[in-house]
Amino acid sequence: MSDWSFGHLTPMKYGAILADPPWAYVMRSDAGYEKSPESHYATMDIDALAALDVQQLAGPDCYLFLWSTWPHLPQALWLMQQWGFDYVTGGSWTKRTQTGKLAFGTGYVLRSACEPYLVGKIGRPRIVSRSERNVILAPEDVPDSIESVRREHSRKPIEMREMIGRLLPHSFCCELFAREPWAEHDVWGNETCKFGGEYVEA
Repeated sequence: MSDWSFGHLTPMKYGAILADPPWAYVMRSDAGYEKSPESHYATMDIDALAALDVQQLAGPDCYLFLWSTWPHLPQALWLMQQWGFDYVTGGSWTKRTQTGKLAFGTGYVLRSACEPYLVGKIGRPRIVSRSERNVILAPEDVPDSIESVRREHSRKPIEMREMIGRLLPHSFCCELFAREPWAEHDVWGNETCKFGGEYVEA
């Protein structure tokens, strides 16, 4: 496949795809970019993200778990469709500090203490666990969102991968724009070893 975007990943293999797109932000001033993702890593505009043929990674029955931000929620729903997945549901990650307080993030009107994710599907994937809710509380059983300590910028909670493992324990999984390795699964991105592990070429 000469125009294959995903390096070592295998076409039409995965039963679950986890993706954390590097969403681009439009700021009102140069000062705004000091706190934006652009000060931490290279972002991509929505057309460049849509051009990635994520559907070609999916097996016949596949779930997509797509991280978004609240300002990008309409774009995330559109991107999921462009990637060939039908929207099913969603949830959120409630961010806490090391002392257990709700995080006080940035935001246009409201200061964000949580981050949304969307779930889409191709085909009819079958889940094993029927007790997962859309908010994950760590380290206890899963209620209605992912609630976890906020770590480094853009580093997502391990509880998301754990939830996918409970839902689809027999599926091959991959993570796009990953920032750390995923044991027994595949990762792809420019910084797959940023938070530990060996480098995997994108």
